[in-house]
Amino acid sequence: IEIHGVVTELGPNPALAGAEVTLFEFAGPDRVRTVSATSATDTGGEFHFHPERFGDYWVEVKKQSYFAAIPIEGLSSLPKPLSETTGTLVSVSAGHPSQKVRLTLMRPGELTGSVIDENDKPVAKILVEVTTAGSPLLSSATAHTDADGSFTVDQLIPGEYLVKLSPALSGSVTVMPRFSEDDLKERKYWDKYQEC
Repeated sequence: IEIHGVVTELGPNPALAGAEVTLFEFAGPDRVRTVSATSATDTGGEFHFHPERFGDYWVEVKKQSYFAAIPIEGLSSLPKPLSETTGTLVSVSAGHPSQKVRLTLMRPGELTGSVIDENDKPVAKILVEVTTAGSPLLSSATAHTDADGSFTVDQLIPGEYLVKLSPALSGSVTVMPRFSEDDLKERKYWDKYQEC
C-alpha cells in the first residue's frame, strides 16, 4: 500500500523541498481523523507513505511562509484570509493500492508603488485597484495611497496584474437640482430630436 506524491510551488520553481506532509487516517466506526504518519518533501518535492491498511486518508501539506494556492474550500469571489495548509482526500483499496497526489503551495506576492502628479508631487488618498490580468471584473485587492503617495498591496497570488488608479470618494453625496417644467420639456424635445 502506498500514498505518494509531489508538492510544488506556484511560480518559477516547481519542486518544493522541506514541506511538512501529514497523513491522517479516518479510523474507527466514527471515522475519527487521526494522524497516521508525518514526513517532509525531498529535494524533488516528493513524499511517500506506506499505510498499514486500506481505507480513506487525508494528505495535508504546509510550509512556513507558504499558503494554499487554492484553498480547500475552493475559489470564491469573496476575499478570504489565505489558508496555511492545503490537502486532499485519498482512498486506497485492493483495486487501487497505490495513489499519487499533487499539491501546490505558494508564497504570496506584494505590489508596492507610488503615485505622483504631472509635477512629480505625491498624490494622497488615491484608490489603487489591483485586478488579475485576463479577469478585469474580479478585483483582487485594493489600497489607498498615503501622504507620500505610496501604496502596498499584499497577499497576492503569483501572476500578472492590472493596476487601476481612481480618486478616492469624498464621502459626500451631491444632490441633483430639481428640474422645472421647462427643463423637462426641453429634455423631451432633445430625446425626440435624437430619435430622428
